[in-house]
Amino acid sequence: MSFEIGNLIVFPIAGFDLTQKYEFLQRESIERSITGRGIKMMTDGYNKLRVTTSGSGWMPAGLQAINRTQQFDVKCVVPRTVVADPVTRQATIPAGRRSDAGFSPWGYAIFASGESRKVGVTIGGNVATVAETDGAIGYAVAYIPKIRAYVHPPSDSGDAGTATYHWEIVVEEV
Repeated sequence: MSFEIGNLIVFPIAGFDLTQKYEFLQRESIERSITGRGIKMMTDGYNKLRVTTSGSGWMPAGLQAINRTQQFDVKCVVPRTVVADPVTRQATIPAGRRSDAGFSPWGYAIFASGESRKVGVTIGGNVATVAETDGAIGYAVAYIPKIRAYVHPPSDSGDAGTATYHWEIVVEEV
């Protein structure tokens, strides 16, 4: 699996222990009335992602070469999951997802024992339908995000004694 920002590929040797954190960018707060009651205030209408990716390996990732004035397609590597309707076995997944070889969405059948089993899924537009599975009590669809984003300045460090390098980069969906 390769994490990619535009044409820059972070090779596995630079990202052995790659992790990603997904956050929704949405303005919200809890305001208080004169009686102290909480009132939720939200800006609605967008669900853009901030993705923080970090890793370490035996060579630097080369992230300083990214031109941060441009937008890039960012191909993530850590899956996200959407729970499917238990009756129709369907889930709406984001249009911003990887579909390159090896990264197509997949389904899970969930059983009462807590076990899950990877199962087939068919995609029609942004609606995924998980294959019906005997004994399943629920279904889910996993996908890997691909977003159009701006890149924040990366951070990196290294340890000359162990010849390891650490890095982190944050991108925000446009």
